[in-house]
Amino acid sequence: MKKRLGFLAIAVMGLNACSPTIYKSLQDPSMAWNFDYSAGACLGTCPNFEASLSESGTLHFKGKNFTQHQGDTILLNQSLLRDSVLAKLERMAFFQMDTFYGHEGLMDAAYYSFEINKLDQDSEGGGTNLKSVKANMEIPQELRDFQNWYHDELRQLGLL
Repeated sequence: MKKRLGFLAIAVMGLNACSPTIYKSLQDPSMAWNFDYSAGACLGTCPNFEASLSESGTLHFKGKNFTQHQGDTILLNQSLLRDSVLAKLERMAFFQMDTFYGHEGLMDAAYYSFEINKLDQDSEGGGTNLKSVKANMEIPQELRDFQNWYHDELRQLGLL
């Protein structure tokens, strides 16, 4: 039993030790990555959209329902938004969060997905998922605060 607890403690310390390295590598301009966020439809008037923000500061928005813009919109030079997203993800320890919050198979509530993907320079559209968090009802407060902030930022850009 003590052996298992010792191994678990070492594993947790190792995970926490490398997470600041992840954020530093995301700030490296030579590393290609995307932060992908999507908000799925609910039975009401929840906005349904996908937003992908790249390390270069390009925001690709695809509005589906209940958004100011439906279809594809690309906004360049969103480096301030990119930097703010990274800072907020680091502050809320995004890489230590669980991968799912809520209820599996729930159909009448909005569904949210938060992902960071490292893009492979050699392959077109290929990449490695660094972290994925999906949620529907029971979203932790720090993730809900981030979500509300991100929606406000997209509203200020005239997208939501």
